[in-house]
Amino acid sequence: MSSVTVGIFGYPWKLGNEKWPEELDLGGKKVLSYLLEKVSDISDEVIVVASSQSQASLIQEIMESEGFFEAKDFILDSSGNVLEMTIKLIQSAKGEKILVVPSSSPFLPTEVIMLLLDLLEGRDGVFLRDKLGNLYKRLFSLRKETSLEAITFEKEVNRDLKDIPIKLKKTMAISWNAVSSLDPLHLSYFLIATEEDYFSAKKLLSKVKKGFE
Repeated sequence: MSSVTVGIFGYPWKLGNEKWPEELDLGGKKVLSYLLEKVSDISDEVIVVASSQSQASLIQEIMESEGFFEAKDFILDSSGNVLEMTIKLIQSAKGEKILVVPSSSPFLPTEVIMLLLDLLEGRDGVFLRDKLGNLYKRLFSLRKETSLEAITFEKEVNRDLKDIPIKLKKTMAISWNAVSSLDPLHLSYFLIATEEDYFSAKKLLSKVKKGFE
Protein backbone atom coordinates (compact mmCIF):
# COMPACT_ATOMS: atom_id res chain seq x y z
CA MET A 1 0.00 0.00 0.00
CA SER A 2 1.34 3.43 -0.95
CA SER A 3 2.52 5.65 1.87
CA VAL A 4 0.79 9.01 2.28
CA THR A 5 2.20 12.38 3.26
CA VAL A 6 -0.36 14.98 4.29
CA GLY A 7 0.76 18.55 3.71
CA ILE A 8 -1.18 21.06 5.78
CA PHE A 9 -0.97 24.54 4.28
CA GLY A 10 -1.41 27.18 6.98
CA TYR A 11 -3.77 30.03 6.14
CA PRO A 12 -1.47 33.02 5.43
CA TRP A 13 -3.28 35.77 7.38
CA LYS A 14 -4.83 36.34 10.77
CA LEU A 15 -8.48 37.33 10.94
CA GLY A 16 -9.87 40.66 12.12
CA ASN A 17 -9.69 39.52 15.74
CA GLU A 18 -5.94 38.95 15.30
CA LYS A 19 -6.22 35.20 15.65
CA TRP A 20 -5.13 32.54 13.21
CA PRO A 21 -8.16 30.68 11.81
CA GLU A 22 -6.70 27.37 13.02
CA GLU A 23 -6.91 28.40 16.69
CA LEU A 24 -10.54 29.56 16.75
CA ASP A 25 -12.95 27.64 18.95
CA LEU A 26 -15.60 25.71 17.07
CA GLY A 27 -17.98 23.70 19.22
CA GLY A 28 -15.44 23.25 22.01
CA LYS A 29 -12.55 22.26 19.71
CA LYS A 30 -10.03 24.17 17.68
CA VAL A 31 -10.77 24.56 13.98
CA LEU A 32 -7.58 22.65 13.18
CA SER A 33 -8.66 19.72 15.37
CA TYR A 34 -11.46 18.76 12.99
CA LEU A 35 -9.00 18.54 10.11
CA LEU A 36 -6.50 16.53 12.15
CA GLU A 37 -9.21 14.02 13.02
CA LYS A 38 -9.86 13.50 9.33
CA VAL A 39 -6.26 12.96 8.22
CA SER A 40 -4.70 11.22 11.22
CA ASP A 41 -5.81 7.72 10.17
CA ILE A 42 -4.73 7.95 6.54
CA SER A 43 -1.35 9.68 6.90
CA ASP A 44 2.09 8.16 7.38
CA GLU A 45 3.59 11.57 8.01
CA VAL A 46 2.39 15.16 8.32
CA ILE A 47 4.25 18.22 7.11
CA VAL A 48 3.02 21.72 7.93
CA VAL A 49 3.75 24.60 5.57
CA ALA A 50 3.30 27.70 7.74
CA SER A 51 3.50 31.38 6.83
CA SER A 52 5.44 32.34 9.98
CA GLN A 53 7.18 30.88 12.99
CA SER A 54 4.33 32.02 15.23
CA GLN A 55 1.82 30.10 13.12
CA ALA A 56 4.03 27.01 13.09
CA SER A 57 4.35 27.17 16.88
CA LEU A 58 0.60 27.55 17.24
CA ILE A 59 -0.15 24.55 15.03
CA GLN A 60 2.40 22.43 16.90
CA GLU A 61 0.86 23.49 20.22
CA ILE A 62 -2.63 22.51 19.05
CA MET A 63 -1.37 19.13 17.85
CA GLU A 64 0.33 18.40 21.16
CA SER A 65 -2.38 19.76 23.48
CA GLU A 66 -5.16 17.84 21.75
CA GLY A 67 -3.27 14.56 21.60
CA PHE A 68 -2.58 14.34 17.87
CA PHE A 69 0.56 13.16 16.13
CA GLU A 70 3.39 15.63 15.84
CA ALA A 71 4.26 17.00 12.45
CA LYS A 72 7.40 15.51 10.93
CA ASP A 73 8.52 18.89 9.72
CA PHE A 74 7.54 22.54 9.54
CA ILE A 75 8.30 24.49 6.38
CA LEU A 76 8.16 28.27 6.67
CA ASP A 77 7.03 30.17 3.57
CA SER A 78 5.49 33.63 3.78
CA SER A 79 5.29 34.19 0.02
CA GLY A 80 1.76 32.89 -0.45
CA ASN A 81 3.07 31.28 -3.65
CA VAL A 82 1.27 27.93 -3.81
CA LEU A 83 3.73 26.57 -6.36
CA GLU A 84 6.79 27.32 -4.23
CA MET A 85 5.08 25.91 -1.14
CA THR A 86 4.20 22.75 -3.03
CA ILE A 87 7.73 22.26 -4.36
CA LYS A 88 9.14 22.53 -0.84
CA LEU A 89 6.54 20.08 0.43
CA ILE A 90 7.24 17.51 -2.28
CA GLN A 91 11.00 17.75 -1.72
CA SER A 92 10.55 17.09 1.99
CA ALA A 93 7.85 14.41 1.73
CA LYS A 94 8.64 10.72 2.11
CA GLY A 95 5.23 9.43 1.07
CA GLU A 96 4.57 8.18 -2.45
CA LYS A 97 1.25 10.02 -2.42
CA ILE A 98 0.90 13.60 -1.20
CA LEU A 99 -2.39 15.08 -0.07
CA VAL A 100 -2.50 18.87 0.27
CA VAL A 101 -5.14 20.28 2.61
CA PRO A 102 -5.79 23.84 3.86
CA SER A 103 -5.39 24.24 7.63
CA SER A 104 -8.64 26.15 8.16
CA SER A 105 -10.98 23.68 6.42
CA PRO A 106 -12.65 21.93 9.36
CA PHE A 107 -15.28 19.97 7.48
CA LEU A 108 -13.44 18.15 4.68
CA PRO A 109 -15.46 14.98 3.92
CA THR A 110 -13.60 11.71 4.35
CA GLU A 111 -15.16 10.44 1.11
CA VAL A 112 -13.58 13.25 -0.92
CA ILE A 113 -10.21 12.87 0.77
CA MET A 114 -10.16 9.15 -0.06
CA LEU A 115 -11.29 9.81 -3.63
CA LEU A 116 -8.35 12.16 -4.17
CA LEU A 117 -5.97 9.45 -2.97
CA ASP A 118 -7.65 6.51 -4.73
CA LEU A 119 -7.77 8.26 -8.11
CA LEU A 120 -4.06 9.03 -7.86
CA GLU A 121 -3.26 5.44 -8.86
CA GLY A 122 -1.60 5.75 -12.26
CA ARG A 123 -1.81 9.55 -12.25
CA ASP A 124 0.46 12.47 -11.35
CA GLY A 125 -2.20 14.70 -9.81
CA VAL A 126 -5.90 14.85 -8.95
CA PHE A 127 -7.82 18.09 -8.47
CA LEU A 128 -11.41 19.15 -7.82
CA ARG A 129 -13.35 21.54 -10.01
CA ASP A 130 -15.40 24.32 -8.46
CA LYS A 131 -18.91 25.38 -9.42
CA LEU A 132 -17.58 27.47 -12.32
CA GLY A 133 -15.54 24.57 -13.67
CA ASN A 134 -12.20 25.99 -12.53
CA LEU A 135 -9.62 23.86 -10.75
CA TYR A 136 -9.84 24.22 -6.99
CA LYS A 137 -6.18 24.45 -6.04
CA ARG A 138 -6.40 24.38 -2.26
CA LEU A 139 -7.23 20.68 -1.92
CA PHE A 140 -5.50 18.18 -4.22
CA SER A 141 -3.29 15.11 -4.39
CA LEU A 142 0.02 14.53 -6.16
CA ARG A 143 2.36 11.64 -6.83
CA LYS A 144 5.74 12.62 -5.42
CA GLU A 145 8.23 11.54 -8.07
CA THR A 146 6.45 12.48 -11.28
CA SER A 147 4.79 15.66 -10.00
CA LEU A 148 8.06 17.12 -8.70
CA GLU A 149 9.69 16.61 -12.08
CA ALA A 150 6.79 18.28 -13.92
CA ILE A 151 6.40 21.18 -11.50
CA THR A 152 10.13 21.91 -11.46
CA PHE A 153 10.15 21.95 -15.27
CA GLU A 154 7.17 24.33 -15.41
CA LYS A 155 8.88 26.62 -12.90
CA GLU A 156 12.05 26.73 -14.98
CA VAL A 157 10.07 27.58 -18.11
CA ASN A 158 7.95 30.24 -16.42
CA ARG A 159 9.65 31.77 -13.39
CA ASP A 160 6.63 33.99 -12.66
CA LEU A 161 4.37 30.97 -12.28
CA LYS A 162 2.66 31.05 -8.88
CA ASP A 163 0.07 28.29 -9.13
CA ILE A 164 0.05 24.54 -9.49
CA PRO A 165 0.56 23.69 -13.17
CA ILE A 166 -2.29 21.66 -14.61
CA LYS A 167 -0.22 20.23 -17.46
CA LEU A 168 1.10 17.27 -15.53
CA LYS A 169 1.36 14.27 -17.83
CA LYS A 170 -1.48 12.34 -16.21
CA THR A 171 -3.85 14.62 -14.34
CA MET A 172 -7.50 14.21 -13.46
CA ALA A 173 -10.00 16.90 -12.51
CA ILE A 174 -13.10 15.71 -10.65
CA SER A 175 -16.23 17.51 -11.79
CA TRP A 176 -18.37 19.67 -9.51
CA ASN A 177 -21.28 17.26 -9.96
CA ALA A 178 -19.18 14.25 -9.01
CA VAL A 179 -17.91 15.96 -5.86
CA SER A 180 -21.42 17.16 -5.01
CA SER A 181 -22.74 13.61 -5.11
CA LEU A 182 -20.35 12.76 -2.26
CA ASP A 183 -20.46 16.17 -0.63
CA PRO A 184 -23.91 17.77 -1.03
CA LEU A 185 -23.11 20.58 1.43
CA HIS A 186 -19.98 21.44 -0.60
CA LEU A 187 -17.84 21.28 2.51
CA SER A 188 -14.77 20.38 0.42
CA TYR A 189 -14.67 23.99 -0.74
CA PHE A 190 -15.37 25.56 2.66
CA LEU A 191 -12.44 27.51 4.08
CA ILE A 192 -12.43 29.82 7.10
CA ALA A 193 -10.71 32.88 5.66
CA THR A 194 -12.85 35.67 7.16
CA GLU A 195 -14.83 36.27 10.34
CA GLU A 196 -17.99 35.77 8.26
CA ASP A 197 -16.71 32.30 7.33
CA TYR A 198 -16.21 31.57 11.01
CA PHE A 199 -19.81 32.47 11.82
CA SER A 200 -20.93 30.30 8.90
CA ALA A 201 -18.86 27.43 10.30
CA LYS A 202 -20.68 27.70 13.62
CA LYS A 203 -23.99 27.37 11.81
CA LEU A 204 -22.72 24.48 9.68
CA LEU A 205 -21.41 22.57 12.67
CA SER A 206 -24.84 21.34 13.70
CA LYS A 207 -25.35 19.86 10.22
CA VAL A 208 -22.08 17.99 10.08
CA LYS A 209 -21.53 17.13 13.75
CA LYS A 210 -22.61 13.52 13.32
CA GLY A 211 -19.65 12.94 11.03
CA PHE A 212 -17.28 13.63 13.91
CA GLU A 213 -18.99 11.56 16.62
